[in-house]
Amino acid sequence: MSKFIFAIVGCCCAFCLSGAEGWKRDSGLRAVEGDFTAAFTFRWHGYAPIPEKMDWRNGMIASHRSGYYDGWRVYLHDEQEGHPVFEIGRPEGGISIESGEGLSTGVWHRVVVSWQAATDDSTRGTMRLFADGALMAESAADRPRPRVDASPVMLGYVDFGVGALKLEVGMCTLAPRAWTTEDVAADYRDDPQIAADDPLSGRPLFRELVERADRQIADSAARREALMKTASETPTTACVIANRDFEGDVLKLSRSAFSRVTDPAIKARFPKAVRERVLAVPVPGFPERAAYGVGVSKRRATLVFADGVEPLPQAVWPNGDCAAATAKDGRWRFDDPAAPRLAAGTKALGYGYWQYLWADAALPIEAAADGSYRLLQEHSYGLGDKPKAKLMGVPEVVDQPGEWCVVDGVLYLLPPEEEFRFVTIPQTKGPLFKAVGEKRPIVLRNVTFAGSLGTALELIDCADVTLDHVTFVGNCGDAAIIRNCGRVRILNSTFANTGFTQFNLMGGDRWTLTKGEMIVENCRFSRPGLLQRTYTPCILLDGCGGIVSRCTFSSTPSSAIRIEGNDHVVRDCRFASTVLESDDQGAIDIWGDPTYRGNLFYKNTFVNVGGDANHDCGRNAIRFDDFISGMAVVSNTFVNAAQGNFGAVNMNGGHYNLIRGNAFRNCALGIGGYGWGDKRMAERLATDELKGKLKILEGNPLYLKRYPELVRLGTDDAAWCVLDNRFRDTPKRIRHAKLTTLFR
Repeated sequence: MSKFIFAIVGCCCAFCLSGAEGWKRDSGLRAVEGDFTAAFTFRWHGYAPIPEKMDWRNGMIASHRSGYYDGWRVYLHDEQEGHPVFEIGRPEGGISIESGEGLSTGVWHRVVVSWQAATDDSTRGTMRLFADGALMAESAADRPRPRVDASPVMLGYVDFGVGALKLEVGMCTLAPRAWTTEDVAADYRDDPQIAADDPLSGRPLFRELVERADRQIADSAARREALMKTASETPTTACVIANRDFEGDVLKLSRSAFSRVTDPAIKARFPKAVRERVLAVPVPGFPERAAYGVGVSKRRATLVFADGVEPLPQAVWPNGDCAAATAKDGRWRFDDPAAPRLAAGTKALGYGYWQYLWADAALPIEAAADGSYRLLQEHSYGLGDKPKAKLMGVPEVVDQPGEWCVVDGVLYLLPPEEEFRFVTIPQTKGPLFKAVGEKRPIVLRNVTFAGSLGTALELIDCADVTLDHVTFVGNCGDAAIIRNCGRVRILNSTFANTGFTQFNLMGGDRWTLTKGEMIVENCRFSRPGLLQRTYTPCILLDGCGGIVSRCTFSSTPSSAIRIEGNDHVVRDCRFASTVLESDDQGAIDIWGDPTYRGNLFYKNTFVNVGGDANHDCGRNAIRFDDFISGMAVVSNTFVNAAQGNFGAVNMNGGHYNLIRGNAFRNCALGIGGYGWGDKRMAERLATDELKGKLKILEGNPLYLKRYPELVRLGTDDAAWCVLDNRFRDTPKRIRHAKLTTLFR
């Protein structure tokens, strides 16, 4: 074992050698025949100058012989990302394995490489490459045994296609056997150079991210305790409503009101397999083909519930994912030749993602004789060449228990598998309870809100609000909207089966960065977006300083929480089966405004993110999109939480985000994202949209004081702070780590 520190800094350094040999130093190690492990602790500071004849940007860590025609070598590859590479030389040219993840500059790393002979052939074997205690790449068991001799292992080199690094080297190790993953992990933990390293040294903005997150964790715990302490207190002046349910006007149809279908023309439209089982009941005034979804200004659609609670599905084809379709000259048709054919002139609803897989809408359509359809109402994003769609609301597609459709004022129902007592159809358009500017505290306990066609509860500019053990179920619009109230505590409540967003909460003051006194604690959210599938999260949290704590979220077609604003905290929550349908979204989603800063996501668990195959971009647990910066993701657990091109945590165009101490398990990609580059960032900042969002910074020194990284707005592309995360059964840990990223 050899241990020393030296620097290779270019042609003027003490260890510079002339000619083709380049920059190098004897490590004191000697290569061995057969199985071996070589380990190097080093810190690099970028690429050293290279001779004019070379135009590549890579740099050698260590090599035995050439490392290309014989021997072996370890180097960093890629000008932007610094990926470690392990290469074995052969007479016909080297064969290598490469890490998909870069190593940060200015931080001590330990890279370990090994070759292990196959059990049946000592001349062939497996190459492995480890970085910072984790396996990064592994070959098949057919790689050749390195051709070695008694010459030394050299540190630093320029030749055979590899340049030089500005390099410090610590402990170097060579063992005559292939280390196990446990050996490598223990070796990394025991390395004194790495143990003593402060990765934040010389990085004040990254250090501020870490310290700010620590402060916010403590602050949110104290604020939560204070809010919970007062939650059980009911002032004598309060407007208290307890044990009184709020039920909207509903059309209630008992099981006995249904009868068999007798009209032969209608009966013939149902599939043969279900014709004799379909039931019918008049529903005068029902909006048969009312449009809803992204870009639809008037939402007139309704849901049908069994026994007032369980939503019954409107009949659709196909029953699973949206089907591929092709559009041309304003008409579209399903690609599947087995798709149902409607008689020419038949009007129905077409539900689909007409242009983008993150913007859904149900729109009235009309069938043509050739099997194509035209939209009777234009979609806000237009009709793309390859939409994804479903046919819905007509007898021809009724084939599953519980499905229904309405034709000429008659509801047709294929009975659900479980017997029902009655069916309800909400009728009330306005809120079931509304208060504006109420000065007395409002306390709602042990009540249920059900049967609203629009918003069930609306509280605006009220002084003090407490909801405790309140249930929202069976509402077609938004379940609750609470905005700009002085103090808000939503406790032990249930939000389920909602047509659109379940809870819209806004509070605090973004201009002064005053945190609102608002907490959502120990609540259960499930199945929002039963009508509009995208942009209808369980919680839309806006303003400054909200806390969502100890809540559960499940069965969401798109996001569970969407964040707007600053200094919000989501902690100790569980997310299961989220982002099941919409593309390009996260279970927690935040996008579009680089002045949104300081939001913290702490000790949450995300399990099974993503669902159907209709995604071009991806789905993930936490998504920072379009320049979102200054966020902190600390001590969370991600299990099967990445789908498509996204990592479980994914960033697009942002910087100065902290990803620290998280556990990633069974994720295709742990941390992912894309840098925009200086040109694209400058172009985006020059748009009227971004200029409008940045106005909050004008004459407002509070932002720069609280978020000092804002001074680098428009620079330091993809400068992330990624520290102390753990990965298991996650084949790719991080993607697009640039040299500005702190990654260890």
